[in-house]
Formats: sequence, structure tokens, C-alpha cells
Amino acid sequence: MTATPASKSLPPKTRRFVHDLRNCLASMRAGTSMLRRSADQPAIIEKVAQNMYQQVQEMLDLVDEFIGIPPAEESLSCEAVETRAESLRILIADDNADAANTLATYLRLSGHRPVVVFDGGEALQLAAAEPPDVMLVDLTMPTLNGFDVARNIRAQPWGNSVRLIAVSGWLSPDDIARATQAGFDAHVSKPINMDTLPGMLQPAH
Repeated sequence: MTATPASKSLPPKTRRFVHDLRNCLASMRAGTSMLRRSADQPAIIEKVAQNMYQQVQEMLDLVDEFIGIPPAEESLSCEAVETRAESLRILIADDNADAANTLATYLRLSGHRPVVVFDGGEALQLAAAEPPDVMLVDLTMPTLNGFDVARNIRAQPWGNSVRLIAVSGWLSPDDIARATQAGFDAHVSKPINMDTLPGMLQPAH
């Protein structure tokens, strides 16, 4: 979605609220698409339903925070606390919205906290505001490509704490060498293999 002059003039808090709310809605849209393709797979339907319930709760929390309602006290089970402790904040930067949102849905189903952006500049802004544990960065984004994003991240005082994973439709040996030189810890080709991805989401350095 291209920012209009009206959206650019919004206060920072409002822009962040709209951005986060749109991410929740986009993830729910990807979830409904998965439901349509998984009619004969009850286990997937159950996971997607749980994810969509979480998305609704996150949207309610966003609205409450925006209008100033304090969050309700929650009673967490030991299992819930353990899951939340292992959850990673993952920033996905990819100008292919469908691919990014589908990946975010899979990560949410795995208990992580993905955030989606569609250009490199916005990825740098969000990473600076709240450094993620992991970044999955498409190499061929327009305006600011993945190589430049990685170099900018590594130049920050907190940059070495982020695990950077390069994502591309085709990774030639030269691309892999350039990605490593730019600061990426790992690389993966599209479509991403969801069976091997969890093993790549380990803390950097």
C-alpha cells in the first residue's frame, strides 16, 4: 500500500496504530486463504482459527492502547508463559505482500511475533524503534534493497544482536557472497521451506 499525502500527515502514534492494525488484518486475510485450501485438514484449521482469535485480540489491544484504556489483567498458565518466553519478534521485509503475509501467518502459528513491512526504508525505521530478534529481508526490494538494509542494520550499535536472513527467488553464488559481505547470517530461497525455516531462527552470534 502506497502512503498517500493524507496518511503521511498523520501523527506518528496514529500512523503506527494504522500500520499495526493493517498487519493484523492482512494476517487474518492470509489465514482465511489458508482455511479455504485446508478444508480436509482439521489440525491446520484449528491452528489458523487460534491464530485469527489472537489477531482479533491484538486488534482490540491496539484500539484500547490508542484510546487510552489500560490493558486488562490476564491470568497466564505456565504453558502460556513458557510459549511467550520462546516467542521471537521477527521483522519481515518484502515488497511481495502476499508472500510476506503468508510467511507471517506461518510464523504466528509457530508462536512468534512477526511484523510485516513492504520496503527497506520502513524496515530500518521499525528496527530502530524496536530491534527485532530476527529479520527476513528480501534482497530485491525497490528503493532500498536487502543488501543496503543489512549494511545499515549492522552499522547500528544494536545491529549485531539481530539475526539477518536474506530471502530471494534466486540466489546465485555471487548473491550469496554479497549477502554474507553485507552482514547476513543466513540465506533462503523462495518459496521458503517451512520445515527448515524454524532451524534458521536462532539467536544471532
